[in-house]
Amino acid sequence: RSATYGYRHVIRVTSVDTDVQEMIDAGIHVCIAAGNSYQKIDVPSGTDYNNYYVSSTYGTRYYHRGGSPFDDEALVVGNIDSTVHSGGLEQKAISSENGPGVDIYAPGTNVMSACSTTTEFTTGTYPQNGSFKICNISGTSMASPQVCGVGALLLQANPHATPAQLKAHLIATCQANGVYTTGQD
Repeated sequence: RSATYGYRHVIRVTSVDTDVQEMIDAGIHVCIAAGNSYQKIDVPSGTDYNNYYVSSTYGTRYYHRGGSPFDDEALVVGNIDSTVHSGGLEQKAISSENGPGVDIYAPGTNVMSACSTTTEFTTGTYPQNGSFKICNISGTSMASPQVCGVGALLLQANPHATPAQLKAHLIATCQANGVYTTGQD
């Protein structure tokens, strides 16, 4: 969302989404980072799902469908900010995709993570071994692994759970009213 680049609208790639569906059909549990484009992901029955614009460069662009990888049977994860809302509730990170197409939110802002020794994001060395680097990173790519980890623990206790069963359990047991919302998400 910068003045230099304009708005960024993600796109769907059919071959990628087909691969995700085939993995789920094979019993693989899939968590997808929702994305960090500040936009709403609607569901097919939603009023904004078919919103689009036509570009002379890109053709028709649907901008409330989310991007690939995507599958409605996968668990789509948004990012919770590291700061608490003034009302005392957790709050969605401003950059995180939002809306009914995001199934669950997890902490994903200001997460210390391992990183390459050659990346520009390196902020320091790992305290126990200076050969390794760490960085402070934020986004849905940091939130999604946390949900994946919780899912892995649940699967350890119930290894025969299907992707649909695990997704339903995680959504049913998350704290839905602990996140501040403007009502426009």
